[in-house]
Amino acid sequence: MVLTLPEISALKSAMAEQGIAVHFHNTCGSQYFTLDETSDAIVAAIQAWFAGRPQNRLVFTPDQLGFYILD
Repeated sequence: MVLTLPEISALKSAMAEQGIAVHFHNTCGSQYFTLDETSDAIVAAIQAWFAGRPQNRLVFTPDQLGFYILD
């Protein structure tokens, strides 16, 4: 699932309000996001933001410094 630019902006703004830096990367038809740092609280905040979007299934990298959305 590809997020629209307004959705990406809303995600980044919501996380920035919590002191979480989310970086957006767009590559050949896919998108992924990276974080400057991670913790259980940061992962939970991101998951909470996506909780209202059941069509978006998140997958975090093993180090939890990145995530993407499955189609």
